[in-house]
Amino acid sequence: MTFVAPAQALIVLQQVTVPSSVEHETNPELVENDKQSIWRYTTTPTYTISAVDNTDRWFGTAALRLQRSSNKSISVDREDPLITLGWERGLERGTFKLLGNYEKNSIRSTEFKRTGVVNADGDEITKSMLAEWSRLLTERLTLTLNGKLQKTEYTTGDLVDFSTQDIGSNLSYQLNQKVDVFGILNFSKFSPDDQSGDERVMKYLAGAKIQLNPNLVIIGAAGWNKISSTGYSMIGNASFEYVFDRHTLYGRLERSTNPTGESNLLKSDRASLTYDYKLSDTSKLGSDFSWSKNYSESTSRTLGLGGYYAREISDRWAMKFYVDMRELKDNIKTVNSEIAGISFTYSTPQF
Repeated sequence: MTFVAPAQALIVLQQVTVPSSVEHETNPELVENDKQSIWRYTTTPTYTISAVDNTDRWFGTAALRLQRSSNKSISVDREDPLITLGWERGLERGTFKLLGNYEKNSIRSTEFKRTGVVNADGDEITKSMLAEWSRLLTERLTLTLNGKLQKTEYTTGDLVDFSTQDIGSNLSYQLNQKVDVFGILNFSKFSPDDQSGDERVMKYLAGAKIQLNPNLVIIGAAGWNKISSTGYSMIGNASFEYVFDRHTLYGRLERSTNPTGESNLLKSDRASLTYDYKLSDTSKLGSDFSWSKNYSESTSRTLGLGGYYAREISDRWAMKFYVDMRELKDNIKTVNSEIAGISFTYSTPQF
């Protein structure tokens, strides 16, 4: 249900979703010896709202992830909030957007994805503010400017709190209906709280987006990082999306340098591949693959494989059965863990 206030022509849409899951993991600590498995029970009530008038859109999300574990010495109980608030204004030839975010997550989950390291199961708290301005300079030329402030804090003494400041620009030009070319210039400042010294990073990228046919899009970019302490290094990324009939295939390759809680900037190579097959209007199968190589004092490699079956039970209920495998390999060991779970999601209609 929507309501309209005639004086302001305001439209407000709201929705509540409640995903809940039960899963079993064989080795959440990713250790070689004394492996212990656990059961996790998670529910995440989520509320979203969007209000739109002639030129402005206000939007927000509030969620609370409640998680309980069968073995609290291995995986602690969690209450993780997520709050996102944003405002976007349509301009005569562009847009302006402000976005604020607050989020708490498990260190074990975020650091495995970011650095390939499995830490104690503490908290990572991230607070960020983003501003973005975009303008159509000509019929084919678009300029985007953005700035972002982010603070990351940890509850464990093994990791160092840090903040980042980013200022960037993107200039894109439409050569024809199938090809867009673009250039990216970005400045970042990485400031760890242990007083080890700030790092400044300049990023230069040039690339193109190519619509090969109605079903296949390819995007690629290449360039350099200039890091204040180490100099130049090559970076780049390439991705594709193929959508045809019941099939969807998405892949991405990337080399990048990112800040970490280990008081440094970490260079990483990453690859991912996702495939979905629509069995019917209400059900589908999917699989995903991810790989990363992280260049630190001890180079590590992570591997992820997963598959799922999802089905819409009704207009308000959906279910998903999933299995995943994680593997971590470094100079000393190779360890893995398997996860199997089932989730049910309740969603209200927009009101």
